[in-house]
Amino acid sequence: LNNLPDIFQNYIALRSDVLIMFLSRYLMVIFSFLTMIFVYFVSKTLFSSRLIGLLSVLVLAVNLRAVTSSQLDLPDGYSGFFLVMAFYIILKLKDNNTLKNYILSAVCIGLAISAKLQFFSLLPFIIVYLYHIVKKKTFSPKELFFWLLFLILTVVLINIGPLSNFWKFYETMSGQSNLYGFGINKLGVSGLSYFYYIVLTPAIVILSLIGIVVGLLKYRLSTILVLSVVISYLYYFLYLTRGWYYPRNFVSIIPFFAIFAGLGLVSILSLLKRYITNQNFRIIIYIVIISLVLFESTKNSL
Repeated sequence: LNNLPDIFQNYIALRSDVLIMFLSRYLMVIFSFLTMIFVYFVSKTLFSSRLIGLLSVLVLAVNLRAVTSSQLDLPDGYSGFFLVMAFYIILKLKDNNTLKNYILSAVCIGLAISAKLQFFSLLPFIIVYLYHIVKKKTFSPKELFFWLLFLILTVVLINIGPLSNFWKFYETMSGQSNLYGFGINKLGVSGLSYFYYIVLTPAIVILSLIGIVVGLLKYRLSTILVLSVVISYLYYFLYLTRGWYYPRNFVSIIPFFAIFAGLGLVSILSLLKRYITNQNFRIIIYIVIISLVLFESTKNSL
């Protein structure tokens, strides 16, 4: 540090572990806030509704694991951010399959993979690509080539350190694989119970199920895209591995359940509009319903 310019030594470089800790926590808060922003835009893009976006953000904002991860410098919060960001760009690709969107999606998916070496963002891209081939009758080998090129470049450049020490990296990942019990192929009932009762809470699970049913009826492709992430994620952490043993692993998937819960809340509002004609009374009832379904999550996160 003594050989660096004075401005770097005095104003940029952190000399204290305490300062580094606080800086990392501030960064995590910023990334958590940006995750909520992307959740809003993802929900709005999926279901063409600002209200669903706002309610999804509300559900995410009071979630226990989302709140606690925003206060700790752990990779799960970053992983969740990049996963949601990559998903949003994939949605843009669905609506407009230009070369620019292919390259942008490749970079974002590469970032999502590199954040925690997880590949859940690949499945929605594959679905979108097949959608354009089957539904839109557009096969894009040139765009796919550039997508693969930029995906590989992103992953390699970000992970140049580990890859340059490949055998050390291989040993580390093998150890992590053993730690997580990769290939155990056994349902983690304890992890599922914790996820149901604590991470999401029963009320949010019910809302999410309502959102999934409504989504499959009214927004089939959008719902399938979200489910592709949710199902593959839960399969990996609740069945294929013992990842459920570390509750922070659930952080990255919570935004997607918040999106379904937001859709569920709006579906309830539509039902109230059908049977309650008095607007003021309907709003009061709806506020009470929202308060009740979010009570457990809010209490847990305080």
